[in-house]
Amino acid sequence: QGFGEVHLSPHIAIFSTFMPDHMNYYHSDLESYFKDKANIFLNQSPADHVVVGGQVAPFLKQFNYSSKIKSKVSIIGLKDFPKNWQLQILGEHNQSNAALAIEALRIFGLDEKDIQKGVETFNGVEGRLQLVRELQGIKIYNDTCSTTPESTKVALEALDPDKKRNILLIAGGADKGLDMRGVQKSIAEHCKKVYFLSGTGTKRVWGGEKSYDSLEGAFNTAISDAVLGDIVILSPAFASFGMFKNEYDRGDQFNLVVSKLS
Repeated sequence: QGFGEVHLSPHIAIFSTFMPDHMNYYHSDLESYFKDKANIFLNQSPADHVVVGGQVAPFLKQFNYSSKIKSKVSIIGLKDFPKNWQLQILGEHNQSNAALAIEALRIFGLDEKDIQKGVETFNGVEGRLQLVRELQGIKIYNDTCSTTPESTKVALEALDPDKKRNILLIAGGADKGLDMRGVQKSIAEHCKKVYFLSGTGTKRVWGGEKSYDSLEGAFNTAISDAVLGDIVILSPAFASFGMFKNEYDRGDQFNLVVSKLS
């Protein structure tokens, strides 16, 4: 939206993925949401570049934006991640994201060895599949920035690629009107237990399940249920409003609760 208001786009833009989000704001109109996202490239010149994720490319055609792009277009996917490079962060989705970043840095003119060093030493950011602590063989992850079902889905797949079902998931929160069927399937495939935070989204999707009015309560129950080899993760799949100021406040509170463990 901000780019559209000032009629500005970056010289090198990355459009990584396009998933339903904020449908409560956009009244379930996916095309309107894409229109705002498209401002990242709509004001580019022929000398500029847009690096597009393979998942996004079909939407450019579906919503008739292919002919509106004036800049140079690179379509990049998982297959473009260098085979001999190693990421410290988990998941094929992160390999896809890294491939997009690599292409942008190549366009920018960085040396290939410097790009590789940067990619291979990057250990992620707070709140996105962040390994907070490992205690008595139990790994604890903060994934508070997963505010959509798709994001939680890929987090579960990254942590449990072999479907061991050793994940204890803390999820739930404020509703954004999104389709939860995909993440419900992933929860069944990867999680041994789920601890729901109270909120309008939790009530809509899992209304009959027990919910917790405090993050500390949900976490303490999860960690007491966990055994050697298990994973406890906060990956809400919903917005944070109601119980928290925002998703970052939720993540900070989670890290604080984890730090109290002895």
